[in-house]
Amino acid sequence: MHAARVAAQWGIDTQNIATWTDEHRAWLGWHAQVRKRMQAQRWLVLEDLYVIVSQWLQNGTLKISEPITLHGFGDRPRNKLEQTLLNTLSATGKITRHIYDPIPQPSITGIQFPDSRAEYRHIARTVRERLLASIDDENQLPRILIVCPDNSDTQASLQAALTDLVAPWLRQSDGSDAIPWRWQNGHPLNENPRVDVALALITLDEYDNRPEVVSKVLLSATLWSDEARALTARVDYKLRDRGYPRPSMHALLHELYEDEHEALKTRLAELRDSIHAEPRSSALPSEWAGHFAKRLELMGWPGESALSSSAFQHVREFRTELAHLASLDAMLGSISRANARKWLNELCQRRFTPRAEYQQPVHIISPRDLDDVRLDQETDLLIIANASADTYPGTATATPFLPIDAQIAAGVPEARAETLLRQQQQLLGNAL
Repeated sequence: MHAARVAAQWGIDTQNIATWTDEHRAWLGWHAQVRKRMQAQRWLVLEDLYVIVSQWLQNGTLKISEPITLHGFGDRPRNKLEQTLLNTLSATGKITRHIYDPIPQPSITGIQFPDSRAEYRHIARTVRERLLASIDDENQLPRILIVCPDNSDTQASLQAALTDLVAPWLRQSDGSDAIPWRWQNGHPLNENPRVDVALALITLDEYDNRPEVVSKVLLSATLWSDEARALTARVDYKLRDRGYPRPSMHALLHELYEDEHEALKTRLAELRDSIHAEPRSSALPSEWAGHFAKRLELMGWPGESALSSSAFQHVREFRTELAHLASLDAMLGSISRANARKWLNELCQRRFTPRAEYQQPVHIISPRDLDDVRLDQETDLLIIANASADTYPGTATATPFLPIDAQIAAGVPEARAETLLRQQQQLLGNAL
């Protein structure tokens, strides 16, 4: 998929490129098969829309009635699709560029730290101090941009430091989930606790379950009430204490036999029966989506407690992805339950940022989002985390499925160290 996007964005002719390696030949075969099927089904991807809109503008099918003002769109190298669309828009005469007021030379400070933990805690303390200085007047809140590399460990460390020093109420079970920072690219949807337990419920089988999946369901703080969770925690302990290597739903219900919580036993028994009634072989994705939705309904997902705005949005997005799975009948045909789960897990890995109904003055962006960043107030602050040679400019990583010389000729920044360095220098230069 990445190679297909690179080829489309940078105008690499996949019909007439050399095939020096097995990877090149294999990819060209896959690409031809996928495009043929997409054309037969009239499916589009984002890169197709660039071409279609450009063609509509050129032949007059699409007319621009109101002027369009471009904000940003600096001088960094743009791929062929982007540049063609911008050129076509400019040719209509309806395009203007926003002129920014000159900004004074910013004060730049570099700080070295003994380790990454000290760095992220210093960043969190700086954010806290800036926010506390304007806490009495929301109109004077600073704009703080933190550039954080696209690395899961780095992002987790920064998130932990901000939670500890800026929003400690997140550590409390009954605390608010409101936070003053926003991740530009969000987090994977499946990292949300309610989505995580929903996927665990869908993963359960009548027999032969992984212990960690059973524990995730039984110990969920979002699925059960306090009274029920005290019981499910005891059941989880019993299952582990008695050494069930791959606990079944029957074993789980057996450990509940002596307890008097009839409602809980009924829910789990209905879940077991529902799983037993599901197809043994294959079914269409829409059928699996219906079975998965029934499991969640039987278990009372997303839980009895009232949902915050953020939790509601995550639940809604998960249901959207469940509907997305149901729409894949024409693409996938009949598939097994295991493959249906894999597809749903894949869909739930997309990044999502819930809309906030309050101010979030701290924005966390990736290095590629630095293009045309504008800080024009004295209280504005740009923090570039992990500003080391390991992160900036990064490593040139050309896709192995396309000939390297074709990528270099097309101008793909990641294909050549010098091109990537020049692009990153331009991004940092625009920001500073």
